[in-house]
Amino acid sequence: MGVKQQIDDAIFLFENGRYIGGLTNALLAAAGSSRKMFPKATTKSIKYPGKEMGDGEAFELFLRTSDQRAKFEDGVPLNAGHSMVALPFRGKQLTIEHILYKYYRCHLAHQSELPSDVEFDPSHNGNGARIDFQDNKLILDAGWLKILIDKVVNSPVNGPEFGITHYGLDPVAPNEEEFKSLLCEKRNITPGHFEILQLAARALSPEKISQSNDQMLKRDFKDIVQREVINGGMLGGLRSRQIVNDSFDLTDRGAEILREVAAGYKLVRIS
Repeated sequence: MGVKQQIDDAIFLFENGRYIGGLTNALLAAAGSSRKMFPKATTKSIKYPGKEMGDGEAFELFLRTSDQRAKFEDGVPLNAGHSMVALPFRGKQLTIEHILYKYYRCHLAHQSELPSDVEFDPSHNGNGARIDFQDNKLILDAGWLKILIDKVVNSPVNGPEFGITHYGLDPVAPNEEEFKSLLCEKRNITPGHFEILQLAARALSPEKISQSNDQMLKRDFKDIVQREVINGGMLGGLRSRQIVNDSFDLTDRGAEILREVAAGYKLVRIS
């Protein structure tokens, strides 16, 4: 069974009321995709230098890889990306990727059930992905299933299976990290905000952004929001820095920053 079959099964099961089965298949598809991106025999750990990268680290890093590509140096991924969300759970501050792996994927794969303090709520059908705490239980909704499916389907490592051609961003500046750091400091944004804007730049293309006036850019940004290229959690982060407004429309400040981010990259075909 390939990754596409697992995703097809996840969608079929969810649409037919087998919600946990659908979630399980999506998590397994993400796990399988993570090992395509970070092969077990050749990928070295970032967390534990000198050791082979474990399944959990590969899974979490796959979900955090914003440009959908893994870049390596001597078998070590060049960076670990930035978490989508971090939240308090079981007395610790944990990333959503870690929670999805340890308390959802591992429990479902090895014990065929979720822990007593973790639930999956299939009822929410709105935009974005929600996290709730009720009666000392952590509850993730169906939006997280969509994020998992989208991440798997739109990963270049799965391009041939899904028949999708992928494009990525290559830096124009000789030192990408310096470019990112200087822009973050200048605009008072975090690396996480920068990476979200990278997603927008890839979806719209740096060339198109450079040729668009503010009205066109705001219209095109609205389109990728409606298509959920950028999801609700990401939009909340952008809103906190006045990059988008309360309606998630790109602000004048946001348009300026997006142009600056896009100017540092060119679009290239990667699969």
